[in-house]
Amino acid sequence: MMERLPKIIKEVESGRYPNCTSLAEKFEVSTKTIQRDMEYLRDRQGLPLEYDRTHHGYHFTSEIGHLDQLSLSVEDVGALFLARQVMEPIRGTRLANALATSFSKLTRMLEGKVDLRWQELEAVYSSQSSGAIEADLELFGTLAEAVIEQRVLQFSYRSKGQARRTRRTVNPHHVTQVNGGWYLVAYDPAKEGFRVYTMSRLIGAKVLPEKFERRADFDPNDFFKDSLGIWNEGGQSQQPVELVVRVSGWLVRLVEDRKWHPSQTVKLLSDDGSLAEVRMKLSHLIEAKNLVLGWGAAAEVIKPKALREVMREEVEKMSELYSD
Repeated sequence: MMERLPKIIKEVESGRYPNCTSLAEKFEVSTKTIQRDMEYLRDRQGLPLEYDRTHHGYHFTSEIGHLDQLSLSVEDVGALFLARQVMEPIRGTRLANALATSFSKLTRMLEGKVDLRWQELEAVYSSQSSGAIEADLELFGTLAEAVIEQRVLQFSYRSKGQARRTRRTVNPHHVTQVNGGWYLVAYDPAKEGFRVYTMSRLIGAKVLPEKFERRADFDPNDFFKDSLGIWNEGGQSQQPVELVVRVSGWLVRLVEDRKWHPSQTVKLLSDDGSLAEVRMKLSHLIEAKNLVLGWGAAAEVIKPKALREVMREEVEKMSELYSD
């Protein structure tokens, strides 16, 4: 419908007195469909549209001026484009295909209102990512039903380090996407705490008839606030530990430009900008190890001492792997 309306308006504005039959033939729809379009333009949009019995067609009784029912600003177009780019991490997955179809429907609604030239926008904007985890569209539907209707969820799951899968029965509270991976946050009554489950390892998920009450103390923003990613130690609150990393060379500019955590601060230690100190307050340091390892020799953990020791042991293991 939204695709036809601007074109119907142009036909009426042309002064050719189009009617339902001629418009139905032109747009390859039924006359009843065109009739509903006309009623929508007249009654819902308030356009001065009337049927002229002499000319057997529609016309506007007065100037309609500039139509702005779906106007977009430059910022809106930019936001729409960036939303399209957000789908890049899941390109090629079933979820991406479903979202692409919905996105196409949305942009087609803008035809006649704004000219979206994706090729021109892609010349100045781009988005790249790697390591995306395949998302199962059917599983998304199952989880959505369980979370929204507050129904107990049952599935088989194998945790890291375990050889066998075990049956889990949980109260699902939240689904989140972090660094290309999708995760379920659920309360496990058997363990009396929240747990984070990797969606790609959920097998045979089934929504049970039993309902549960959402816990009032659960806030998804608060749940991950002291973590660099999805690691949460079972959702148990801990006193934040200060992470201090001394960085040098090329890494100084990177940590100045990029923010990994809301508590992050950067302090320059040299006048020439070649040395700096990064600080973050985290409750869970497992992902901090992987972050610092990715920075290589340009980063040195100063605090906490326990993480510094973990880094030393990891470097020794890597040294053994690459020794001739």
